[in-house]
Amino acid sequence: MPIMDEVKQSDGRIRISLIDLFVWMSCTGLFCAVSQNSFQLIWQNNFTAILLLIPVLLAYPVGLTALFLFGMRRLRRKPTIFQPGHWLLCLQGVAGILYIVSTLKSLVIDSGYFVAFPPENTSWQFYIPLIEQFVVMIAIVVTGCLLPVRMIWRSYLVAICFLYGVTILQLVLLLSDSNFMLVDFDWFTTAYLAGILFTFFLLIGLAVYDKLTTDERRDLLHWLGVVVTAQFYIPSFIFLGMNHFGFV
Repeated sequence: MPIMDEVKQSDGRIRISLIDLFVWMSCTGLFCAVSQNSFQLIWQNNFTAILLLIPVLLAYPVGLTALFLFGMRRLRRKPTIFQPGHWLLCLQGVAGILYIVSTLKSLVIDSGYFVAFPPENTSWQFYIPLIEQFVVMIAIVVTGCLLPVRMIWRSYLVAICFLYGVTILQLVLLLSDSNFMLVDFDWFTTAYLAGILFTFFLLIGLAVYDKLTTDERRDLLHWLGVVVTAQFYIPSFIFLGMNHFGFV
């Protein structure tokens, strides 16, 4: 269970506390509230909505709680053994914050004003997600570079850049084409599927390599970070795979 602790220990390790459970539950409730309308507006298929909502509700609240936890420990100058799984959770927390901002933005754009007074040029709709994807990518990379972690784990950032880069390239092509319907999406699905698969196995490989090459004991929060991050890619891979092969 994604519960974390602020109890100071002599070795700097982290245990579970009730206050962290309250923070996690509050974050989960926040993401449930923010995501509800967004998924109902975009996805009419209940299976698809649930499938894509799973990683959001599992990863982002835990990541946001991790940011709170390590931020409070730093403010109180408590010793902390920062491990790779903690690093992964903080990346999820940063992505979660930007997800909230992006979803709230979408709700504003879909409000009555834009419906009643639609702009003549609809290409602006692609500029916003293009900027969003770029901002999220930069934020994750900067966070990953600033926070301490074994150098080998930073290869995960390269995989992240590839995934966001595919999406950014697709949006650029949509903006550069006068007829959006002529853009071929097959390359996007194939590249993104390959990227997700590579990122997933890279993450598992990093965790195994880290276990075999260090004498430092990894705590449960580290493994929680690995599992939560790995599961984030599974629903998207299932959905895109089914879509690519014509099952949905």
